Formats: sequence, C-alpha cells, structure tokens
Amino acid sequence: MEINSLILIGIAIPIGILIGISTGVVGQTANAIIVPLLFIMFGVNLLIAIGSSLLIDFIDTMILSIIYGKRKIIEYKLSIVLGITGGLASYLGSFITFNYLVTLGGTMKIIYILILIGIAIFFINKGFKTKKDLKEDIYINQFKSLSEFFSSGKLKIAIIFGLSIIYGFLAGLLGVGGGMVITTGLIIIYQMKTRRATGTGVFYMFIVSLMANIPYISYSPVDVVYFGIFIFGIAAICGTLISSFIVHKVSERILNLLVGIILIVFTLVLIVQQILIY
Repeated sequence: MEINSLILIGIAIPIGILIGISTGVVGQTANAIIVPLLFIMFGVNLLIAIGSSLLIDFIDTMILSIIYGKRKIIEYKLSIVLGITGGLASYLGSFITFNYLVTLGGTMKIIYILILIGIAIFFINKGFKTKKDLKEDIYINQFKSLSEFFSSGKLKIAIIFGLSIIYGFLAGLLGVGGGMVITTGLIIIYQMKTRRATGTGVFYMFIVSLMANIPYISYSPVDVVYFGIFIFGIAAICGTLISSFIVHKVSERILNLLVGIILIVFTLVLIVQQILIY
C-alpha cells in the first residue's frame, strides 16, 4: 500500500466522524471537506471527488432519516415534494459540471460561502436569544397535510421551493446538498423548531443526494464507491450516530449555538478551499 493511501486512511477516520456529526446536527454536506481533500491533497479527479461526497451524504442522511423518522421529527410529505423538486434541478447542475465546471465553479463557491456566513450568524444569534428551552411535542406534525402547506401563503411557498431548486441545482453542480438551507428556511418562514426542521432538511437532503449522485456514480462507479463508502463512509456512519444522539438530547439553545459554530468551521474550510483551488 502506498504511503499516500495510508495517510488518506488515517485522515479519513476523524474527517468521516466530523462529517457524520455535522450532517446530523446541521444538515451540512460532505462537500466542504471531501472535495478539497481528495482533489487538492490527493489529486483525485474532481468529478469522482464530487460523486464521493454525494455518496457520503446519501449514506449519512439515509441512516439519519431512519432514526429521525422513528422519533417523528420529519415532515415527510413536505420534504418529499421539496426533495423531488431539488433532485430534478440537480440534473441541470450535473450537466453544467460535466461540461462547464471550470468557468462556473468559482462563482458558485463564492455565493455558497456568503450564504453559509449568513446562516451561521442566524443560528448563533438565535441561540443567544433563546432564554429557555421550549419543549416541543415531537409527535405533533407541523403540517397535517400538503394542502395545509400550500395554503400557508404564496410568498412562503415560493421562497421554500426557490431554496429547494437552487440547492438541488448546487447538489448536481458542486455536490452541495443544501439540507441546512432548507432547515433554516423552515425555521424562519414557518417557525418550525430546530429539531423538526433538521429532520425535514435531512430527509430532503437524502432525496436530493440520491438523485444528484446518479450521473457521478455512473461516470466512475468503482472509484466513487471506494472513496464514498470504504474510505470515508464507515467513519461517517459513526459520526452520524453520534449526531442523532446530540440533536435529541441537547436543549434548543445549545443546538442552535452548536449549529452556528459548525457552520463557521465549514465556512472557513470552504474559504481555504476557494483560495487553494482558484
């Protein structure tokens, strides 16, 4: 085994755990770490790196969807509608990636970084403003039916679907799943509790990562599966299980602060990635 492979495996264990935790707590994508790690440090083909990050996201969110589903903190109907919409948009993003990524990738990364900064500030501010932990009955659904959701207001619906389409597109373009953006949108627009919004955002991310990964895994199935499952995926599963415990046990205030801190860390990683790649 080459020394680079040994180093990669050694790095993969803590990185995978971190990815699993961040996915469960904030709905964050593996892209911010996996793509620069594979593409810059180890010279892996960029399309394989993006496909690997999407496969890791799919594995993480599949496990979390099962756990959060048992805890009844997922709005299934809403996340399915948004997920299919975002998944279809991901095909347009993947088409551009396979043909024009060199010219468009840098601009999209900058936009993504700015959005992440805004979301991080939102969660930290929300954490400091929360005076006490408001207990939530997780067995009561936010929306009893899709008709109730669609009657909630045209502007609200347009914003949520707009976020779904944009981040579905980014999933195909850059491997960015966008679960945390849907989570934030549900909190701001529908005043949904952070736990329930996280569960719904994770299930949205599960659907989008599944659909977005199809072109990439078709491009190089052996390499994508190798990096996405055997190198990073197993460790990410451990982190995912840890995160499911964190989200369920900590207070709403601590959860919001934790989300903000994790997003700041990932934003810094993305800024470094942006500087190194472009």
